[in-house]
Amino acid sequence: QDTLDAVSMPQWKSMLYALAFMHTIVQERRKFGPLGFNIPYEFNQSDLSACAQFLQKHVMEMDAKKLPQPNWATIRYMVSDIQYGGRITDDFDQLLMFTYTEKYFHQGCLATGYELFPGYKVPDNAEVQVFRDEIEKLPGQDSPELFGLHPNADLTFRTLQVHEAIATIIDTMPKSG
Repeated sequence: QDTLDAVSMPQWKSMLYALAFMHTIVQERRKFGPLGFNIPYEFNQSDLSACAQFLQKHVMEMDAKKLPQPNWATIRYMVSDIQYGGRITDDFDQLLMFTYTEKYFHQGCLATGYELFPGYKVPDNAEVQVFRDEIEKLPGQDSPELFGLHPNADLTFRTLQVHEAIATIIDTMPKSG
């Protein structure tokens, strides 16, 4: 709640939610292996924290200067090229990251009832419990389309999981006998 209350402007809460949503998309997309990213990257909490801190300062500066809307180009650049992009070495992965920031950081995401993906709407309240309740309502298993992948990507993911499980079982079997 302290993080949500850190900035008085209403745009802050929607932008923070969109950032957290994008971070989870980036994290979960890694499970698809080379279908998710060409190179596996170790995105972590510090990437999210650094972006949230930047967003907070940007919105506070916006408030101080009485600007009507955020500078979306700056936000997209800082998130995709500087914060997350500092880890990305593949050009196509960099393009993917920029595409994600274009999808989640634009003027429309501040509208009441905006959906980041069908069924995944940005909550319209200032209380952290409302955000938690909305997150609890989300489906337990996400469609690969949420990550920008074809539905068959889930088949590939499940196949890789089975191969890993079988390899682990074979590796742990007793070698004698």
